[in-house]
Amino acid sequence: MGIRAPISIDWVCFFEAYKKWVRKTDRVLEIGASHPVRTKQMAALVSGELVGLEFMPERKPQDCDNIKFMTGDWEKLSQIFPENSIDLVAASAVLEHVEHDDVAMNELYKVLKPGGTAVLSTPNVNRVAARIEEVFKGKKKFPWSEHFREYTEDGLRELIARTPFVNYTIEPISFGITGWLLFMYMHPVPERFRKACGFFLITLHK
Repeated sequence: MGIRAPISIDWVCFFEAYKKWVRKTDRVLEIGASHPVRTKQMAALVSGELVGLEFMPERKPQDCDNIKFMTGDWEKLSQIFPENSIDLVAASAVLEHVEHDDVAMNELYKVLKPGGTAVLSTPNVNRVAARIEEVFKGKKKFPWSEHFREYTEDGLRELIARTPFVNYTIEPISFGITGWLLFMYMHPVPERFRKACGFFLITLHK
């Protein structure tokens, strides 16, 4: 582990997973589409329209290129999109912002096509930075900031068990510090540090 360049390693790993699963002809839905630069990166890999869904109207970007931005609620996806209509869903660091995560995950399953894939990421509640912060500020109480909760790996598996998804993987992203102007971390994450990784990358297949 050493000092690293100030990059968002969680986004780098998320985007690599997205590139692995996306196909040129896929109909893609991004949930939590308030970072247009990142949305454009994803949209560049598909030939058709990418839909960016943003919960907060004030954060919704303007349509551009092959991207259509719209406001909407993850918990009501099947009221916005027909069931079995989306090839790939991408949601980077969004799940922790959703009030009813089990509802959201079941809605995700409904709109994915059979054979479709969802790529998600979320922070680990036991990440190193969070533990250091607790030393000075005390244990974090949720809801906190815009997070309704954060997860352990076991917590994610319990959540997925309440959905129809059976084919999925959870991978750790980075061990160390990736913020506060200090980027000092290890990636890939050694197995002995898995429980203290920074983020989880979840890939679900319908």
